[in-house]
Amino acid sequence: MSRGTWRCAYEALQSELISLIESAADSPEGWSRHPLWDDACFGELARRIFQFQRRFNPYYSAYCGVSGGQSPARWQDVPAVWTRAFKRAEVAVFPKRAAQTWFQTSGTTEGEPGFHYFASLALYEASVAATFPRFLLPDLPRIRMLILTPEPVEAPHSSLIHMLGVVKERFGTENSGFFMRAGELDQQGLIRALEESTHSREPVLLMGTAFAFAYFLEYARCNGLRFRLPPRSRIMETGGFKGRVREIPRSEFYQLLQDTLGIPQSAIVNEYSMTELSSQFYDRSLLEFLKKRTAPSEPRIKSGPPWARVRIVNPLTGQEVGIGERGLIRIYDLANLGSVLSIQTEDVGIRHSDGFEIVGRVGSAPPRGCSLEAEPLLNSVGEKTL
Repeated sequence: MSRGTWRCAYEALQSELISLIESAADSPEGWSRHPLWDDACFGELARRIFQFQRRFNPYYSAYCGVSGGQSPARWQDVPAVWTRAFKRAEVAVFPKRAAQTWFQTSGTTEGEPGFHYFASLALYEASVAATFPRFLLPDLPRIRMLILTPEPVEAPHSSLIHMLGVVKERFGTENSGFFMRAGELDQQGLIRALEESTHSREPVLLMGTAFAFAYFLEYARCNGLRFRLPPRSRIMETGGFKGRVREIPRSEFYQLLQDTLGIPQSAIVNEYSMTELSSQFYDRSLLEFLKKRTAPSEPRIKSGPPWARVRIVNPLTGQEVGIGERGLIRIYDLANLGSVLSIQTEDVGIRHSDGFEIVGRVGSAPPRGCSLEAEPLLNSVGEKTL
């Protein structure tokens, strides 16, 4: 199949999507009243993107032929590609030579990385910039960001680190910074930044993987360090521990963060995404706290932007489970224009009426790559400290 005519259709759809996404970022009303919250509107755009991807993505075209999903009647019926497909095929609507860049999964556990190619990052970055402040900065235009990862220039093919670079540029103050160099956390630099914020009463947003935070928490414990960061400080953490070191229950992990940094658990937000996506999902804990001034409800429910949907499906039938039931998380991301809009994950979730809850991974699935990016930091910590 010739792919020589993909660009015009791609650019037209990208322009339409960016316009829709940017309208959500204009105001709280732009978000809550966004047309893509309507299933019919979402479905119509999903249908056009599906047709584009089936036409120009050779892998997906063949996949749809095998799965019998050539003409889905609803967006819910768009054939979903398993995340592991990105390890074994070029899942893209354009030839590899046309890629501006790519994001790469770690490949640490299976020895085989996956690649998500992008002809342009404009749509990806528009999605990040519209969603992030909704869940992390609903009350502040900018904040000092202390980021527990390498800088994007040091890890140019990490989707997480690129995302953090985008939000630092758009929403971080001038004294924001990254605190990992050559694979090692800059403990002393981070401590100085935390002390500066404490003395100046300037709120901070700490961001990083759960592994990186666990490493710093252990360092702080061993050295008797505790901080009381200013009001309106907050944390964004992503990833988990399972499969690499002794797993810390999330409640215990958040209590350690609160005790060590002085940031209440209501201001700790978990981010959920993956290399194979272009959109992110977040806990609503900070939003709920700012609205109700109460502790976050349990379990913590996640939601995302209007251009993405999550369904929790029965792994045997592919049908959506009932409210309160467990299944596999399937994501429909319209911002995934250059690859496939429907992604089947190996993550287990619980369906809620107003979002979803993550409860783990299927038994044979490896840990997600975002957490593994910080794994070298924990080599010296091991089982004794987690």
